[in-house]
Amino acid sequence: MATILEMPTALGELKARRMRRHAGNNQSPEEHKAKQAEEARRALLAKVHIARKQLGLAPDAYHAILEYRFNVASSAELDVPALHKLVAYFKSLGWQPGRGPGTRARQKAPHTIEHDDTGQGRERYMVKIEALLADLGRLEGRFMPWAYASGILNRQTGLDRLEYATCKQLQAVIGVLGKRVTALTKKLVPLT
Repeated sequence: MATILEMPTALGELKARRMRRHAGNNQSPEEHKAKQAEEARRALLAKVHIARKQLGLAPDAYHAILEYRFNVASSAELDVPALHKLVAYFKSLGWQPGRGPGTRARQKAPHTIEHDDTGQGRERYMVKIEALLADLGRLEGRFMPWAYASGILNRQTGLDRLEYATCKQLQAVIGVLGKRVTALTKKLVPLT
């Protein structure tokens, strides 16, 4: 704990540290806004090109759309509102954008699935969660990532990763996944 006599120097050190941290950022607020606007424009351009590719538009058809709707030869000539309109037009053609900003890299399989060095015996629960994720993916017809189970754990306990969970918490995740698999199985295979 700092004494009263040390407080002015501590405050001075904090101010100096703050100044050093912001020294590399010599942008005015206007420059910062302009940079953000340019980054947003580039993101929209990327969306346009992704949509064009996913819709399978031929280059001639794509350029015809640009010429007819916006009187430009290239999407690089469009401003931000026009890019928003072009993205909306591609959505009306059936394009569905992927996940929004903030997408994270796919979460790797927890290391405790093969080796649990805590001595709590969580390996069997992790293997069961992996099997339930595989069943769920098969029933839904898509890949079910480990992040799905982590999300369930997060909603139940606030923990981010399965490695941090206790056996009891893993059992709760297994229960939720099991109920989901059972519900989908009943839905797909009706009783006669």
